[in-house]
Amino acid sequence: GPTVRAETRLSNTAPSAGKIAFQPSAPRAQEALRAVVVQPFTDADNDEVSTRVSWMKNGKNWASTGAALDIPPLEMKKGDRWTVQMVPSDGHLDGPALLGAPHQQRRR
Repeated sequence: GPTVRAETRLSNTAPSAGKIAFQPSAPRAQEALRAVVVQPFTDADNDEVSTRVSWMKNGKNWASTGAALDIPPLEMKKGDRWTVQMVPSDGHLDGPALLGAPHQQRRR
């Protein structure tokens, strides 16, 4: 009979971005700040997705926090500007970085 050949290519897709929110949305001095994932990161290949989290305080790297979503109350000072970056990864590819910032801290 005839010879049949089939070819397939396995590919990996990067995870997609999710959505984040902050609790509280407008923190005060001496009040903990938490980044909350409100729409999870997903992977079309159904790979497990991990997330790297990094925070910036007043435009400077605060600490390489790994996966820490909380800023302790003692770090929160009046007038500080905080930004969080989350990067999803399936262990092979990184997805798009997600940046977010709460409203500037209110006066106490």
